[in-house]
Amino acid sequence: MARPGLKSTGFRALASASVLVAVDAGIALAALFAGATQNVFFTVADLTVIEFAVMLMVGGCMMARQPLNDEARYDEDGTPVLAWRAALFGRGLLLTGVLTLVLGALFVVFGFIV
Repeated sequence: MARPGLKSTGFRALASASVLVAVDAGIALAALFAGATQNVFFTVADLTVIEFAVMLMVGGCMMARQPLNDEARYDEDGTPVLAWRAALFGRGLLLTGVLTLVLGALFVVFGFIV
C-alpha cells in the first residue's frame, strides 16, 4: 500500500473543506429564505468555526495514537498498522479543519465588504 504524501493529503483536505463550506453556504441560504434577518456570510463563518473546533478535537485525538518510531508504524509485510492509519486520518482532519477555518475567515471578510 502506497504511503500518502503531504501533497495528496493537502489536496484531499482542500477538497473536503470546499465541500463543507459549500454545504454551510446551502444551510445559510436556507436560513436566509426562512428569515431574512441574518447575513449569509457571517452564518457560513459561524458554521465553519464550529466545524473547525470539532475537527481539531477529533483530529488531535487521532494523531495522538501515532507510533513514535517508524518500525512500529508498519507490519512485517509493509502494511500500516491501525494506529498509524488513524494518525494519517487525523492529520487529514487537522489540515481540513485549518483550511475550513481559513475559508471561514474569507467569508468574514466578504461579510464586512458586503
